[in-house]
Amino acid sequence: MSIKYDDLDAITEALQKAQDAERDIREQVREAHDFLTKRDGQWEPDIISKMGNRPRGSFDKCNPVVDGIAGAIEDADFDIKIRPLGGDASKDVAKVYDGLIRNIEANSNASKVYSKAAREMVAAGIGGWEVAVDWMKADSFDQDFVIKWIPNFEDKVWFDPGAISQDMSDANYAFVLDNLVPDEYEERFPDGSKQSVGDDRTFDSYEYKPDFITVGRILYKKMIKTELLQMSDGSVYENNEDFLAVQDELAEQGITVTRSRVKEVPRVYSRVFDGGDFLTEEEETVFSYLPIIPTYGNFSIREGKVTYLGAIEKLMDAQRFYNYARSREMEDIALSPPDVTWASRTQLSVPEDRYAAMEMSVSPQRVYLFTPDPENPGVPVRTGGPTVSPGLQTSIQNSLDDMQTSSARAPLQGGDIERSLSGVAIDALNSRADTG
Repeated sequence: MSIKYDDLDAITEALQKAQDAERDIREQVREAHDFLTKRDGQWEPDIISKMGNRPRGSFDKCNPVVDGIAGAIEDADFDIKIRPLGGDASKDVAKVYDGLIRNIEANSNASKVYSKAAREMVAAGIGGWEVAVDWMKADSFDQDFVIKWIPNFEDKVWFDPGAISQDMSDANYAFVLDNLVPDEYEERFPDGSKQSVGDDRTFDSYEYKPDFITVGRILYKKMIKTELLQMSDGSVYENNEDFLAVQDELAEQGITVTRSRVKEVPRVYSRVFDGGDFLTEEEETVFSYLPIIPTYGNFSIREGKVTYLGAIEKLMDAQRFYNYARSREMEDIALSPPDVTWASRTQLSVPEDRYAAMEMSVSPQRVYLFTPDPENPGVPVRTGGPTVSPGLQTSIQNSLDDMQTSSARAPLQGGDIERSLSGVAIDALNSRADTG
């Protein structure tokens, strides 16, 4: 059953269903981001409450993994490339399109957009951007395509839950939520209800945040009938204003219509709404596909459900255990009493002996004298310094090994191997890690 896009209740219900379908995965994404960026994010709240004032450290081994993978992506030259199918005409057209797209990417600083989306995908499993149409300059009369990064993608973008393509090209609709501060909302929508669109968050990571009103934008496809025209040179046009503008020029070149047929093609429309009403009228866009581009890490379909995860998901348990063990080690060593010597007052009754005992830690003296004490037989006793449990050290090493294994990052990637290796060996190890 298709959605009635002019019915706010139907749109709100569709948004709710889209959010419900991915609620568990999106919570994992938020947890991964908090794990990497939030203070004490690598500690579970119930563990923090049980530790009280005991030492608690975060010995982060996960952000370097993200930096390593995302850094390799950022160093690569990612852009859109147009490849011709064949023939001189196809090559010429491909060059034109390639130049146009490169210009769009340059004006949009697209390399930064791709890098940001890729970093979020690596970290937590999902990121993305939007292709939009905007004025390139404030005093310009021409609009152009721009590529815009969508921050906080896991909270802002929701696709048709029936879509299963990795690029979501089979989605019939998508929602994009935006947070507007009250002044901006008033300026853009003075007659709006000021009610926020509902989100699916079950917890807030931060207590202090700006006040904002959440509005939604739905992008959806409609099938429109159009007439296709095949020309005598094999080219195909839609019978619209663009074709009428070049029809005479084609006729002068001897290019005429040989046949035609009617077909349905998708057109994307958009509309903005808040929690109380529509804020804009339906608007036709220039797109045939939804212009929201997701990037998924470890994308899969299970039980008809889209699943994805980033590089950190598998490392979180080992990192937490490593933090627990290192904090216990810190408590056992740094906060334990130092190595001291116990002696009776009688044993150190001679002033020279007392002075020698006070300087024992820095003195080269190898023989020390003391006065025997019948009530405390024997020489002064040393308690010994703090010791670390061998089992604790084994646990620390095991957690490090677990993180290296789960992330497929050998010690070489962290710069831990200092001995000489051949270039072939280094390339082979790097390739194996990159494949993982």
